[in-house]
Order: sequence, then structure tokens, then C-alpha cells
Amino acid sequence: MKENYATLIKNHAKKDQTGMNDLKELIKKYPFCQSAQILYYLSILNNNKKNEVETKKQQAIAASYINDRRILGVLSRSIQSGTPFISESKNFIKEDKEEIKDANKIIEKFLKEQPKINQPKKEKEYLEEQDTNSLVDNEDIISETLALVYEKQGYYEKAIKIYNKLSLKFPEKSSYFANQIQNLKKISNQ
Repeated sequence: MKENYATLIKNHAKKDQTGMNDLKELIKKYPFCQSAQILYYLSILNNNKKNEVETKKQQAIAASYINDRRILGVLSRSIQSGTPFISESKNFIKEDKEEIKDANKIIEKFLKEQPKINQPKKEKEYLEEQDTNSLVDNEDIISETLALVYEKQGYYEKAIKIYNKLSLKFPEKSSYFANQIQNLKKISNQ
């Protein structure tokens, strides 16, 4: 098997159907073999230029197995254009060097500036802030339930204000709210 695989790797560019069939069998037996998937794609690309569906399907499979898809693009272009892989890969190496330089610049900038991450607030400070926020009345929030809560807590003036706002907001229930306001005024005057 090792000898056959080595032969397949050496002869993948040849336009013969037996090599493709051998690669297909190898993929069936070892579906996660990265090099076999890529070689099979390159063989399809080299031999079956008419069958775009199969080519695209195998291209997607090969792309999912390769670490850097740019390599697959370089290999594909070298087969399609007929140029040797070496000349195509020189451009690829130049692009890689430029990306590494850019990354190094970013790292150097980070090291020079030494940005600091602010410490999160201590739990006590956070809780104190939450406590003060919970004491602030938000007069935009009105509901019948909130008015009832204020009434039960003894905040009759707050409950009356809410019932007044509710009667303006829901005129069809204004008589009910007026009755509630009268009852609260009686209770608060006692």
C-alpha cells in the first residue's frame, strides 16, 4: 500500500484514469486523508475539465481538509495555467512574508504602548451603585400593579400620581381610577 500511495503522489498530474480510480478507492478507505483528498481534486481538475459539478464538489471537500486554502488556490492555478507550482508558490511566499511583517508591526506597537486593562469595579462598589439606582423613582413607569404596590407599602401620594396618569392613558377606565384615588385620599387623611 505504501508503494502504491507513493506512486500516486508522484504521478497525480498524469492524465490517466487508473490513477484517479486508485485515489478514489483510497479516499473511500481513508476518507480523512488530507493529501489524498487534495490529490484527487487536482486529478479531477487536470483530467475532467468538462465535469464542473464533480470538480466543485471535490474542491469544497479538499478545501475543508487543507489548513491554508490559499495553497489549494495556488495548486489549482498552476494546473489550470500549466505553469509549474514553484513559480506560483513564489508569489505565495511573498504574500506570506508581507503578512508576517504586518503582524510583527502590530505586535511591536502593542509592546511599545503597553495598554492597560482597567480593573473591574469591586463588588462592594458595584452593589452600592445598584442600591442607589434602585432608590431613584422612574416616573415614566406606570402600571396598575405598581400603584397597588405603593398603596400596600403606604406610599399613597405615589399611588395617587400613578392612578392620575393611568386615567389619562386609559380614559375608558377613568371612573375606576377616580374611585381608587378617592379611596386613597380617604385613607391618607385618616
